[in-house]
Amino acid sequence: MGLRTGDDYLAGLKDNRSIWFDGRRITDVTDEPGLRNTALTVAQYYDLQNNPDLSDLLTYETPDGDRAHLSFIEPRSIDDLRRRAAVVGTGAGHHEGGRRRESAQHHVSPRARRSSSRRRGSASGSIASAFASSARART
Repeated sequence: MGLRTGDDYLAGLKDNRSIWFDGRRITDVTDEPGLRNTALTVAQYYDLQNNPDLSDLLTYETPDGDRAHLSFIEPRSIDDLRRRAAVVGTGAGHHEGGRRRESAQHHVSPRARRSSSRRRGSASGSIASAFASSARART
């Protein structure tokens, strides 16, 4: 299946789901003020996963040869744990003034999230810089 792109994510939101916001039904969250920027922010993070310069920082090769986000890795070594902790600790929290969404990483233990937030390595700066560039390009 491979990694989704930002455009894949945005297209996936246009599936006639029933969304109510501020007392009214929303037909397209990607066009709705108040929801649009959040959708674009998540789309930018999907695009980062597909950035060849960040691929090794954000993803890993699955047993079937696809790439997946590191938050889904089943750690088999200390290095796997460190890589996952680094990516969860830097993740979507680096979008220049936006809200951090650690709850989106609910499948990673709270202990891993706490420990990763204390140790932000060099990957943090690379991901934050790329995310800021991606945000400027998409808006």
